[in-house]
Amino acid sequence: MAHRCACEQSPQIGSICLYRELQVWRFDVKRSLYVLFALLAFGCSAATAGGKNVRIESADPPASCEQISVMTGYASSDGDNDEKVREKLRTQAAANGANYVRLDKLSGTSTVKEYTATAYKCPPGT
Repeated sequence: MAHRCACEQSPQIGSICLYRELQVWRFDVKRSLYVLFALLAFGCSAATAGGKNVRIESADPPASCEQISVMTGYASSDGDNDEKVREKLRTQAAANGANYVRLDKLSGTSTVKEYTATAYKCPPGT
């Protein structure tokens, strides 16, 4: 028993050690939360900023553009409206490296609309 920690030798010292461990744990939790909030704030602002640089049109892109992906977005009468769906498509396109979205098809019912779009990466200045 000679190897016991000083915290285990008396109840008073043990409570001090427990208090210190709790302080360290609180600091670690706070630090982790701050990092998480910073990453969320940076990630959300980066996605929104990237989406603002994406053109969304019904027309074909210039011939110099390269097709990246086909995307689908939904709008419902109880939440998402057309503009929100367009913003989601812009954000998704920006995350894939595209800067131009062509709206291909609008289908659905009176309560749910489905947008199909194609994302393109165009050279700067086009």
